[in-house]
Amino acid sequence: MIINVLGHDISVIPDVDDKNNYGEFHGGICEHRICVRSDMTKKEQDYVLLHEIIHAILHITGVNCMLTDEVEETVVKAVSQELFSIGYRLRRPRTV
Repeated sequence: MIINVLGHDISVIPDVDDKNNYGEFHGGICEHRICVRSDMTKKEQDYVLLHEIIHAILHITGVNCMLTDEVEETVVKAVSQELFSIGYRLRRPRTV
C-alpha cells in the first residue's frame, strides 16, 4: 500500500522480522516507508500506522529536527493515542 503524506508517497510494508518494534518510519531523501508488524491485530496495526504517519509528518515538515528523540516520541504517542481514541483511522484504498 502507498499513502500520500504532505505530497510524499510513503510505502507501507509488513514487517515480521523485528519483534522488538511494532512499527517504524524510515525517511530518506528519495524514499519514505513505514514498516508495521504483520503479526498484530488489525486494530493494533491501524494504531501503529497512525503513530508512524505522525512521525512522517514531523520528519517531512522538519519539526523533528527541533525535538530530541524522546520528546518526539512523547508528542507522537500523545497525539496518536488521542486521535485513535476518538476514532481516527486511515481509510484503506478500495480494491477493484
